[in-house]
Amino acid sequence: MRVHYRRRRFGRLSIRNAALLERISPEPGGTFASTRDLGLGGCSAVSPVPLGHGAVLKIYLSLGSEVVEALARVVHERPWRDGRYRLGLEILQMDQVHRARYSLGLRGLEGDA
Repeated sequence: MRVHYRRRRFGRLSIRNAALLERISPEPGGTFASTRDLGLGGCSAVSPVPLGHGAVLKIYLSLGSEVVEALARVVHERPWRDGRYRLGLEILQMDQVHRARYSLGLRGLEGDA
């Protein structure tokens, strides 16, 4: 597993996993997506539909047998070559239980490298 830190406070692991992105503002909506990388501060994902720069999302990330929930914001959204959208997501809030699962899941995935 490759870890990269480009201009980031926390490194990111290149991980392709399923995710559910549920927009809660400015208007409800959602889609299934695929992650490209994960880190303690956020993740990037590929979505079949645009969700809108600045949109606030409830995200559900699959990490092995666990599902982790977090509140996130779309910090960038770019059309991708195949018609999908590349999203940069900043984690805004995660409860203690999900934060612990997420941290342990990332450490386990990093250890698999």
